[in-house]
Amino acid sequence: EFNQNELDIEFNDIDITKVEPIKEDLDNNTLYLPSSTNVSKDDYVAYEDENHLEHLYVVDDVKKEEDTIEIKVREPNLENIISSIDIEDSFEVNFLDAQVKDLIDQSYITSSSYTEPSSIRFMSISSLNKAHDINGYHVEYRMTSSGLYAEVSKQGKFGSNLYATFLLNGVKPNVKWKMNEGRIEEGYFRVDFSTVEKLGVKSSYSFDKYGDFSSFNLNNLKGSFEKLFTNQQDVENITVPICEIQFPFPNMPIASITVQLNLKIYVSGQVELVLSQDHSVGMEIRNNNMRPIHSINHDAKASIQATSSILSNLLFGLKAGNYLLADIGLEGGAKANLDSELHIYDSDNHHQVVKTDLPIDLVENATKGNGDILTCSNVKAYWILNALFNSSNSAAGRLGFSANISILNENNSSLIPELSSHYENGMMVAKCTRGERQHYSQDKKILDSNLIRLENYHLILKEGQSKLLKIKDIPSLYQFNDLQYSIKDPKIASIDSLGNVIGNEEGSTIITIKTKDNKYEMDCTVIVTKT
Repeated sequence: EFNQNELDIEFNDIDITKVEPIKEDLDNNTLYLPSSTNVSKDDYVAYEDENHLEHLYVVDDVKKEEDTIEIKVREPNLENIISSIDIEDSFEVNFLDAQVKDLIDQSYITSSSYTEPSSIRFMSISSLNKAHDINGYHVEYRMTSSGLYAEVSKQGKFGSNLYATFLLNGVKPNVKWKMNEGRIEEGYFRVDFSTVEKLGVKSSYSFDKYGDFSSFNLNNLKGSFEKLFTNQQDVENITVPICEIQFPFPNMPIASITVQLNLKIYVSGQVELVLSQDHSVGMEIRNNNMRPIHSINHDAKASIQATSSILSNLLFGLKAGNYLLADIGLEGGAKANLDSELHIYDSDNHHQVVKTDLPIDLVENATKGNGDILTCSNVKAYWILNALFNSSNSAAGRLGFSANISILNENNSSLIPELSSHYENGMMVAKCTRGERQHYSQDKKILDSNLIRLENYHLILKEGQSKLLKIKDIPSLYQFNDLQYSIKDPKIASIDSLGNVIGNEEGSTIITIKTKDNKYEMDCTVIVTKT
């Protein structure tokens, strides 16, 4: 940390006129000055705004009115007019002193144009708030003096509820930067900060609409799942731009720290993640060499039932006016990869393993009640932190002091050490315990065969299509004409006395086959799709 508040900037031999604008219209590169101001084309003009940020422009055009002077301005290339820079300071930023650029509507916001949310008021704490509804997502962020809170939420088409939140606070830059004639004599730029990221998805797969799959044809179970669910999942994959914030250095407003935030979210099923991280990231440049600095402490809580990730993209910049001296780009958060396994048993209790990338909660719900299918999952969850020190947009980057480093990844940083292998029935096990089952005795097989048996325990047909429900076996002492058919929802499908099923409209229902004395019965799932 640096205890001195020091700023010394020397310009080349240029004249700078201090002005006091009556009005700013920076969207149109226009300033309105008192009529007594003396400025000409190509002059350099400077002023300090209400947020104590220093502005320096070059005059492109002058138009004199009766009471004002209207000037068109552009930003100068400070790299060409600054001969030396010496900055030294450490401070904790106040978010309410910042200038904010909304990255969705590109508007500039200052504390004077914010209004506190009316629904929640924090005692003795000012709050800044901005909200958008875009492409089905609700995006909102708010700031207090100590931090920035952003939230993205969405109600999925097929019943899921997504929320992702990001909290950035405790931002403290530490800077000692000395340049002379375009050379970095001494450079130190480090930012300490804390983040909390949350990602949650609660799914509600509609089995009333898409059917009970516990009686699917085992030979084509994976295909049935993927065909019917791939287009019915709420899979979200989105990058959400939030805002860019500029903090002036205390007592030296021409120097500033900038922070840009984007959130990247991917979810394919139910997940609950809470990530807490303390960062200290930066660089030191001495003797024509750069040393990256990174120290991270983190903690996580997770319940993962589907492949998912939440990543925050943070870009920190060190500026003198509009001159970007150095920057640090960070991509941090967590990723979780999950694949599900179905262990399918035949009549002899031999089994085959089918792997799918469908969420385990979907697979478990769909096979619930089917004793011939057991499920399990493999999970690999890990931290992510990638850092780019000094892009080509920065002076340090153009001088060759840049590095791209993968700090945390799947090879060196498990999200939770225990959460890295195999799960069965919601519990972690060292390895898969599914295997061949013990064979039943012949007597047991004979007893089990005294049932109504169907050739297929599900039918999939289109609207208007007809299929025969084929009976494979019936209990002894019964004839086929002893069977009766009933259907739960005749709007979806209908069946006649011979077992002919007709699809009426999209949806699913259950056909029940009973003996007349009600001693035996069996169900068949019917799924009707659009023609």
